[in-house]
Amino acid sequence: MTTTPWGDATQLRARRLRPGPGADPAAVTRNQRERMYAAMVAAVAENGYEATRVADVVKLSGVSRSAFYKHFEDKLDCFLATLDETAALAYEQLSKAYDENLPWEERLRVVADAFLDLLLEQPAAARLCLVEVYAAGPQAVQRLDLAIFTAETAVLSAFGESKERAGMPRDIVRAILGGILKTVHTRLRRGHEAELIHELPQLIDWGLSYHTPGVKLRRPRRRPDRGAAPTPDPTIARERLVTAITETIAERGYPDATIIEIADRASASLSTFYGNFENKEEALLAALDREREHSLIAFRAAYDEAPDWPLATRAGIDALFGFLAADPAGASVAVVDVFTAGPDALEAGDQTIHSFQVFLQPALELAPDKPPLVTEAVGNAVYALVYGQIRQDRVEQMRELTPTAAFVQLAPFVGTAAACTAANA
Repeated sequence: MTTTPWGDATQLRARRLRPGPGADPAAVTRNQRERMYAAMVAAVAENGYEATRVADVVKLSGVSRSAFYKHFEDKLDCFLATLDETAALAYEQLSKAYDENLPWEERLRVVADAFLDLLLEQPAAARLCLVEVYAAGPQAVQRLDLAIFTAETAVLSAFGESKERAGMPRDIVRAILGGILKTVHTRLRRGHEAELIHELPQLIDWGLSYHTPGVKLRRPRRRPDRGAAPTPDPTIARERLVTAITETIAERGYPDATIIEIADRASASLSTFYGNFENKEEALLAALDREREHSLIAFRAAYDEAPDWPLATRAGIDALFGFLAADPAGASVAVVDVFTAGPDALEAGDQTIHSFQVFLQPALELAPDKPPLVTEAVGNAVYALVYGQIRQDRVEQMRELTPTAAFVQLAPFVGTAAACTAANA
């Protein structure tokens, strides 16, 4: 049984209203559309967006194929309509919770509680809106972007009522919300949303621990630089294939990249491709592994040379961002395109974020009162900044974000003033 905002998906066919004499046409139309919305939520929950077919929606909803195409052009059109309706229902619930008469902090916590209730009551719909949305393509992701921008604006407005947080730069708010949403995304994708009962309040505490920087965070203009990361060897066929799939996906997206195109770009035969990889997904995972390995090398080399942990963090982030700026195709695939490539690729992406958490162990020694979840949230927040920069086609200017990302990573553990000093070093 899949619960949806429009009822139990197994009961949809029984809820049909028969058109004909005496029937209210508007009621019949609404009934059909709501059953298809519910069917889309259930089908995507079962199969994922890519594997869901119009036939699945038709069968679950009990609506005829001709009726489906009367309402929607195709699967994507139905998905987008379902996304819009689900978002509208969620917005209505969250708006009721957002009480401007409450003190600013209580107002945000009440909305966070309402958001948690929605996640727990409607996990399938939440997965559609926050996980499967990426597989549906740019039109769907733009809707999520708008919702996040609206949330950022609400948080900025609430922070404006706090002496310690007034004037908070939007990039920092974006990182905080991005860190929370990426953590939620991971729990939903794994079916572990119940963990958020205990974790979301900790995430809110983490987000509220930030105070507005006392000085302006710089935006340095520095050139892309691979740093200590090795350059792939083009004389090795496997390396050429990994580079080819990275470049092809960055240009065309994972769903449209073909093995023939990848092999051709690598100047390799199909037999050479299949001698190295079983399929396109395996080749992508190899590309993600290489990106993780090289980015860690770049980060660690700079991190290890610094005299203390705050400056090491700042140096490591700058080296990482320099590497990403010098490898825009790899950055795009590892940070953005990974969301469209299936659960194994997403797990590989989460593994990359987790790999950097070892560098946050000194932070927990500096601030032993912080729960371990904060290190995950901080890593996800920096990831969110990188994601946004790539989406804005500014990957080659990634190092401009070094001070902001360093501040986001340092402030919960060393305080605002020390974080600003190290971030602007």
